Amino acid sequence: MAQDIKRLLAARKRIKKRKPEFLRQSGRKLKRLKHAWRRPKGIDSKLRLNRRGHPSQVAIGFRSPAAVRGFHPTGMPILIVQSMKDIAAADPSKQGILIGSTVGLRLKIQLLHEAIKKKLTVFNVKDPAGAVKKAEEKLRARKEEKAKKKSEKTKKKEGLKKQAEKKDKEKEKTSIDEAVTEEEKKAEEKKEKDDQLIHTQ
Repeated sequence: MAQDIKRLLAARKRIKKRKPEFLRQSGRKLKRLKHAWRRPKGIDSKLRLNRRGHPSQVAIGFRSPAAVRGFHPTGMPILIVQSMKDIAAADPSKQGILIGSTVGLRLKIQLLHEAIKKKLTVFNVKDPAGAVKKAEEKLRARKEEKAKKKSEKTKKKEGLKKQAEKKDKEKEKTSIDEAVTEEEKKAEEKKEKDDQLIHTQ
């Protein structure tokens, strides 16, 4: 069984070596179409007719053997892990794991800890212990930065609050001063009127 897998992996290597880059119709002319393969359907398409001097079409002969499809070059089946539930189902003797690209930093740390504990082979992390250390440092730095930003924000809020209170006090003071001046003006006007009445009599 192991010999068969080795033989099939070698065959897959040979197949992949001669596998061309499948270019879409006009893929050489238009860069945006280069890797977006579509089957050619045009009536005069030279690519559809497999004419010489034109790129190869996608064909079943370029496919890897079914028994080793999705296997790692080491000969181990790959299990894509995206949660703690997935890693619990992994068997260290039979398969290796690949940590999903969408997994966040916190969960990645947990998954790597579990992989180290279970002695699992992680294909997309060279040194799991070193990776855990780096990730934890990154997380700590991120936490500190967040706390710093929060403290700055609260300080700014307090400063704005104090400014607003100061402005309100100034407004109150000016309104009181205005009220006093108005009262004084009214008193002066009354005095003038009284003087005028006295003079007329």
